[in-house]
Amino acid sequence: MQYREYQTDDIPPNQAASELASPWMRLIAVIIDILIYAGVSIIAAIVGLLLFPDDTVFRSDDMGTEANVGFIILVVGAAIITLIVQWVLLGTRGQTIGKIAMKIRIVDAQTGAHPG
Repeated sequence: MQYREYQTDDIPPNQAASELASPWMRLIAVIIDILIYAGVSIIAAIVGLLLFPDDTVFRSDDMGTEANVGFIILVVGAAIITLIVQWVLLGTRGQTIGKIAMKIRIVDAQTGAHPG
């Protein structure tokens, strides 16, 4: 896999050669990750609204307990699953989905290995 080239002089020459991603590349990777989190949460919210269509979900004075609990479980569960996937990817590849898209990864500056 070819990674973006961005060289800096702050790594001593005796350590593993690393090419640092620019701050803009890292920012775009984070934005991609945030969009993925938001997308998964929105999809879970839509599924929750379809599964619990009772209009009491939208009224604060007489909310249906089971509809609210189910909706919350779906949204929080989707967010947790997304975070676990990102955590596993960071541990095994040194990349999140956004970093994969931008072809950058996190490595140890001394060994060049991923952090997992």
